[in-house]
Amino acid sequence: MKTPAGSLESLAPHPRLYLGEAAGRRRRGPFRLPVLRAAADDVARRADAYVAGPEFEWVRNTHNAHLLRARHMQGRVVTLLVQWARTGAARYRDAARDHLLEMGRWDYWSWIAWRQNQAAPDAIFDLSYGENSATLAIGYDWLHDSLDAAEREAILEVMRRPVAAFLKHTAPETRAWWYGRPDSNWNTVCAGGAGMLALAAYDDLPEASVILERARASVDPFVGEIRAVNGGWPEGIGYWNYGMRYFYMFALSLERATGGRLPWFEGRAVRDSLAFPTLLTPHPGCPCSFGDVNHWSPLPFHLAAARRLRQPAVLAELTRHLQPPDPDAPLSWPNSAELLCLHDGSPSPAPAATAPFLHLYKGLDWAILADRMPSPRLYASVRGGTTEVPHGHLDLTSFHAVTNLGPRLYLDTTFSARRWELFEMIPMSKNVLLVDGCGIARPSKVATRAMRTPWGPAVRLDAAEALSPGRRDNDGVRRYFRLVVLMPDTGILILDTVERPHASLFEQRFFTPARVEVGAGAFVLQGARQSAALACACSEDADLHTATAPLTQPAGEPPALLRQITRLLHEEVVLAALLTPGPRPLPLALSRGPRGAIEVAIGAGRPRRLLFSRDLLPRG
Repeated sequence: MKTPAGSLESLAPHPRLYLGEAAGRRRRGPFRLPVLRAAADDVARRADAYVAGPEFEWVRNTHNAHLLRARHMQGRVVTLLVQWARTGAARYRDAARDHLLEMGRWDYWSWIAWRQNQAAPDAIFDLSYGENSATLAIGYDWLHDSLDAAEREAILEVMRRPVAAFLKHTAPETRAWWYGRPDSNWNTVCAGGAGMLALAAYDDLPEASVILERARASVDPFVGEIRAVNGGWPEGIGYWNYGMRYFYMFALSLERATGGRLPWFEGRAVRDSLAFPTLLTPHPGCPCSFGDVNHWSPLPFHLAAARRLRQPAVLAELTRHLQPPDPDAPLSWPNSAELLCLHDGSPSPAPAATAPFLHLYKGLDWAILADRMPSPRLYASVRGGTTEVPHGHLDLTSFHAVTNLGPRLYLDTTFSARRWELFEMIPMSKNVLLVDGCGIARPSKVATRAMRTPWGPAVRLDAAEALSPGRRDNDGVRRYFRLVVLMPDTGILILDTVERPHASLFEQRFFTPARVEVGAGAFVLQGARQSAALACACSEDADLHTATAPLTQPAGEPPALLRQITRLLHEEVVLAALLTPGPRPLPLALSRGPRGAIEVAIGAGRPRRLLFSRDLLPRG
């Protein structure tokens, strides 16, 4: 893909990067929206603290500590710059300059290089180098016209560290693994940060044109992946925020600096990608994605991206999720400062509702079902696709309607060869079917099909091969289908039909943060604000059990594990679970008829009957 975006021969004046679009009026206020008033107060309070000096305490005994330090520094620099722009007070400008120079005094920029005792400044170009490059770029861009010759040269000297490292690790013979990687946040953080630096100092760095050429070439496949998965993202919503933040920071900066229009922004998939995290976060603070970092809240870049791509519905939904900053939270990215620059200050209308809702991300094979979107009463996200994605778990066929576990912190084992021994990564911690105590294995794929049934939208997964990789011919699963049906007036039905060549133990497993009581054929779930019931049924005798999830790092009340397990071993079974709102479970029964046909009966007296083929295709 070619990525022209206007001419590099006559760049816009400083500030020319993505934050440069902010008019002084927007930054200064007055602000009508409470979230912007709170952001302005947050920026002022933090900036007043940061003028004391550029040194700060940072936690060293944690995963990727140097990256967290880099992120903290970016927050400080941008906060100071925005407060300088809002007030005109030179003390904020001088403090921002001092913070940039402080970065030049750091012995190590990378946690990875530090642990390997690789002290050379160009030993690596990793995430912390990418974030530090972006910080230097924003700082130099905003300060440029106020710098004297000595100040300018001092900051350029700090920049030469990431410049040398980027050129070394993007050269064809010494190219880093992340370069051109289509499905990893590393690509855009590293290439995007370096590209922003080259734009900011284009007239002062002889290497700038080469850096930009390589950065743009690296990002091209990233955009190709967005299109390949039709607006989804294989790393999930947390890493969507990370990778897309740096993609849009760079891309919007490139357009603004050159006055051109990028083909990266063309096509429906790129526009649709802006809704991906909102569709997998049906309510604020209620994430329903898969893999590592299953949490999301809007970042300011998202507002600018939605305006650039003319997505008013996304803007409206982002407004619903925006929350005032927590004054007690440690600073990370400069969200409050960026919000003052990138929010247009006007309220957005409530997003229009779609009911019922069914969406399948083709190429990714993740699906979403809801009685309505946004603000659903009933909702489920379902995971098909492949295990072979960055930050993935062994969670194919799992779904979110109760909860799905992920790591609470990163450890040395999280990204090592022992990753697949951690409880939070493996099928035993997911809402899945287990056969003889085991779930899917790597590498495997699950095909996902979205369909409309007489009872509501549904997702059907064909997962026999995912339960069988690497096993002997007579030790696999002959047939396994899972069907998730969202019945808008009833609840969410999960059906599993599975066949083995030999008698086996079968289990449906679910997790929930709610308090659980076990009744006759059902679990009753009581949350902080709502209650639900999970009725269970099986074609063979089965029992219900509960346990406490054995988390790697317990914190607070651990989730409850719910289990429907056959009493004896069987070659073929059908299992069902029905999740309904409220504390009273609906009676649930199932039976098999001629040629393996399956009937599910819901309710007492004159129950509602759902008919399926042996392979869970709807009938009638």
